[in-house]
Amino acid sequence: EDGEGGPFTAASPVFNVWNGLNQTFGTRGQPQRWVNVVGNIADTNPIASLTYSPNGSLPAVLWTGPNDVRLVGTGDFNAEIDYADLNVGANALKLVATDSAGAGGGWRS
Repeated sequence: EDGEGGPFTAASPVFNVWNGLNQTFGTRGQPQRWVNVVGNIADTNPIASLTYSPNGSLPAVLWTGPNDVRLVGTGDFNAEIDYADLNVGANALKLVATDSAGAGGGWRS
């Protein structure tokens, strides 16, 4: 939780970003166009909206699973970020969610 748009309560959406807060991409080239930041979001209420913004860009909608493509579990997500939207060196990613009861939560790397 990053403190923006709070206050956040225990009932707020909870993020679990897999592979940790600091992730490294592209050290051996760019095998694909996209960087994938994956994880799961959980809440006692259904998630009404979920967005991601790399490096302060405008928020983009992020879908959650399960679906028939890549998201296996309930609440799984995959933020596909184009390498062209990343800086050489450090980058920041912000995730923001709101549940159906209006509670919000955020995550920032």
